[in-house]
Amino acid sequence: MSEKRSPFEVLLVIVAIAFSLLGFQLINTLYIQSGSINWMMVLAIFAWLTLLLLFVILGFISENSRKLLDEIKKQNQMLESEHHEAKKKKAKMLF
Repeated sequence: MSEKRSPFEVLLVIVAIAFSLLGFQLINTLYIQSGSINWMMVLAIFAWLTLLLLFVILGFISENSRKLLDEIKKQNQMLESEHHEAKKKKAKMLF
């Protein structure tokens, strides 16, 4: 099942990977410079992990909204076809 990805989703993946690598590199550099774990480093790790979690949640929201939009379009098409069939039956009854 191949689904076409939107430009937003592609950009989201690229930005998430870039932030992941950059965040890890910055935290690693901070650890190498300080030689031990301090409160600033704990805060940086927590913020970095929170950012990664937000990217994952945003990806799920984007995927679910796209699926929901597809489902709404299908239901709208079904309702329109039922409406047209009802109109045809009513027109036949009149003649």
